Amino acid sequence: MKPKDLIKVKLDNTKVSVDGRNYDSTHILLIGASKIAGELAGTQIKIDAYFENQPQVEPTMEEATKIYANGSEFVVDVLGERVQKVIESEEGYEIIGDVITIKFESEENSDEVTVKIPRVGSLKTSKLNIDLEGDLSSNIMLSPFVIGEISLKGPTKVKIQVSGDAIKVLKDDTKSGSEEKKLINESTARNQ
Repeated sequence: MKPKDLIKVKLDNTKVSVDGRNYDSTHILLIGASKIAGELAGTQIKIDAYFENQPQVEPTMEEATKIYANGSEFVVDVLGERVQKVIESEEGYEIIGDVITIKFESEENSDEVTVKIPRVGSLKTSKLNIDLEGDLSSNIMLSPFVIGEISLKGPTKVKIQVSGDAIKVLKDDTKSGSEEKKLINESTARNQ
């Protein structure tokens, strides 16, 4: 589905817009989004989430605003138990697993963001950029500081790029080196 065909949910700090309807909330649950992109810099967060169908919006007992796709479930793996492999590279890390959860937080009045990566640890940065596609869930609390997580259900690969003062979290659609070699070897064998 093209992004223009998807239903957009816009989060700009505590302001939330769901297909033209506006809400104000300091705790947001996004469940079943097919794409989440945006950035966190200090305590400023701007995220766009895209849903394939009109998402439902409802308040919860915890005073959160829950935005979810019908039939979806909240998925999270805070301990990294469903991560199968972490590969370190010059650019950062590649994480492979069934559920990959990236946690983030920033202190009140701080310009620094702490990004917690499963089986890697905590990294500090001034800006976190997110661009993920798939079956996504996110839980974000916005006051008096930002704390949250974003989970991608797989099996899938996520690339963490660390460069300068920014960390980028991206879905990795490329084959790993060993998979590429295996594909090349199989192709060569068939052509002979």
